[in-house]
Amino acid sequence: MSTRTDALAVAEDHERVLEALDIGRGRMAAPPPLRKVATQLGPEYRQTANGGDWDWFYGLARAEQARLRDGWMTASADALSPDEVDAIMPMAEWLDHTRRADKARALAVGRRYNTERYGGLEAAALDTDDRACPTCGMVDDVDVVGMLEISERLHVKHQTVSVWKLRGVLPEADWTVGGRPAWRWDRIDAWAAETGRLGYGPEMETF
Repeated sequence: MSTRTDALAVAEDHERVLEALDIGRGRMAAPPPLRKVATQLGPEYRQTANGGDWDWFYGLARAEQARLRDGWMTASADALSPDEVDAIMPMAEWLDHTRRADKARALAVGRRYNTERYGGLEAAALDTDDRACPTCGMVDDVDVVGMLEISERLHVKHQTVSVWKLRGVLPEADWTVGGRPAWRWDRIDAWAAETGRLGYGPEMETF
């Protein structure tokens, strides 16, 4: 997977996962500015918000901070806080999706590549770990799906599938590739039929 078309498809794949949960581009609040305070060891810069909500952000390389500010954050009043995003998807997973989406877009347009912007991800040609569901598709005549594909085929929100997995309702995943679960569709299809979830739509969503 190395062509610009493939790279763009990978970027859109990751963006689609986040957009399905309404935590995509321009949904997270921009971090507060650091303020200069005097300490016994000299001046330090600290965040103005309480509770350390942005410690994860200020721990990133400056190049990556700029990437997130420019492409994923907003000053809008209805923006989500880190805690609100983390309640929908673990922050580390959200950050990984943004990195792989932006890495793929950089490769798609031939942009000069700086690994610090993408959490250290190398600029090598895309591999299976760069896909939102690395094993999805037909593999040895087996139809393999991730959580996004399950939500699409059962006509439910991605968040519903996430809750099913969190509560142990979904069958145990058949694979874990790149840290993400994947299942044989025939197992999910049979499970959905047995539990009355086959073909139900958003208006019927219950956990």
